[in-house]
Amino acid sequence: MLSRAILGFALAGLSVTQVRARTTYAVFVGINDYIEFTDEPGGDLLGAEHDARAMREVLLDRWGLEPSNALTLLGREATKNAIHEAIVGWLAPRAQPGDLTIFYFAGHGSQVYDLDGDEPDGLDETLAPVDVLPLSSVNDIRDDEFRAWLSAIRTDVVVILDSCHSGTATRASGVRTRTLDRAPPPEGGRAPTTLPQRSDRQAMADSTVRVLELAGAAPHEAALEGPLDDAPGAASEEHGGMFTRYLVGALRRAAPSATYEDVLRDVAERLEYEELGQSPQITGEGAKALFAPPGR
Repeated sequence: MLSRAILGFALAGLSVTQVRARTTYAVFVGINDYIEFTDEPGGDLLGAEHDARAMREVLLDRWGLEPSNALTLLGREATKNAIHEAIVGWLAPRAQPGDLTIFYFAGHGSQVYDLDGDEPDGLDETLAPVDVLPLSSVNDIRDDEFRAWLSAIRTDVVVILDSCHSGTATRASGVRTRTLDRAPPPEGGRAPTTLPQRSDRQAMADSTVRVLELAGAAPHEAALEGPLDDAPGAASEEHGGMFTRYLVGALRRAAPSATYEDVLRDVAERLEYEELGQSPQITGEGAKALFAPPGR
């Protein structure tokens, strides 16, 4: 009897240490007012900060995220150093194996000249923090750099990006793109002798099973934002990204068993119905259940 009691106690202790509740941690970034750019299409944005708040809200209300496990950087808080610290200094130390981490970014994307020769088109894709510079790439968050930051996290990562790295401006009323209006800044005072003719955008995150990325647009498309109010011109008019608008709605409607692919299909159908010319993309294990623990 004693041996059984000791064995039972030992097994109970093992389950406490090895089977722990999964925790979700999330960072939300939204940038409207770019310090070095003006308030016009291709410069400042109108709806990115709304999008970050909306995404945070749906994950709190519908998908079990705890407020104490969410960090939000809006506007001038979202410098390159602050985003780096949010991922490497805040997310990485907290998330343990078996947890889930989420990184959401709404703002401009851009392109800069590739410096290490790993891009077939000669361009690195970047995220543009609030302190991105017109004539230098020093404050851009390059795709290679972003992947290195994510590698500090020891568990599954879901990256959601409502930005774009290519595409052209639209003339639709009230709508602007999330592509920063600048040429790739010259590195070392000059541009490469051979200019790339096209962009083959890779995912900002890698395609391993540990990192899954949902992006708002295909490589050749622009991610759009515009009025969310049904009465354009109203004083209370709110702006937001088209991708995030439909993604938040899909996440509110989704069944607990829904997958990332299910949700992206819903979003894609709505964007197509609105004829916005924007096709959301998924990189990674899309058949996995939404916000499920690693391995499920």
